[in-house]
Amino acid sequence: EIISNQILEIQPQQRRNEILGKLQIGPEDISISRINLPWGIPLPFDPTQTTYVWIDALINYISGIGYGMSSNFDNWWPADLHVIGKDILWFHSVIWPALLLSVNLKLPKKIFAHGYFTVNGQKMSKTIGNVILPEELINKFGVDGAKFLLLNAFPFGSDGDINLKDFKEKYNAHLANNIGNLISRVATMVHRYLDSEIIKPVDWTDKILADGGVKKIISEINTELEKLNFDRAIKLILDIS
Repeated sequence: EIISNQILEIQPQQRRNEILGKLQIGPEDISISRINLPWGIPLPFDPTQTTYVWIDALINYISGIGYGMSSNFDNWWPADLHVIGKDILWFHSVIWPALLLSVNLKLPKKIFAHGYFTVNGQKMSKTIGNVILPEELINKFGVDGAKFLLLNAFPFGSDGDINLKDFKEKYNAHLANNIGNLISRVATMVHRYLDSEIIKPVDWTDKILADGGVKKIISEINTELEKLNFDRAIKLILDIS
């Protein structure tokens, strides 16, 4: 009921349907402990049992911000958004809320499950040797450029393929040629007509926002960002650049 009524929002819709379908089958009880695992954290009331790793891991979300120890806890909880991988959605959208409800704590407002990257159509694998490290993308395109290319490659939440050749073409087309040329032309005009000094009267922002078209586009961009539709937000920005 909490999930079906969107009290706990799960995105994308495909992942929400996945959880609702699994719940309709009927969830089973889980054990919060394991036996004969010496590396686990012992239960205080039964030293032969250690805490199930997911129970221990999930509790870190609240223990790390002072649950039971700090008066500032309520300033940080509940979380506005959990961003997780799709493979651990069940733990975060069913087991974790159950733990929170059991101790009368508020639930996170939204859970978003992202997909996986593939490289040239293949799953990343050390054996194949096709693993792309974030540092590699940063070295090639810079931090902001790498973020742009990843978020613009496919809808956030879906599985998507990374192709460095395509990334290079998009980098040149969108950032170097499109936005890059726009910035270059503006800088040239500022240098030529304003002696390289940008004079920004206070009312410039108000005049810009007074334009209904601009106001509408900004509103659309903000709406897409709220929904974590980064690719759509980027498209709107590119359309006006």
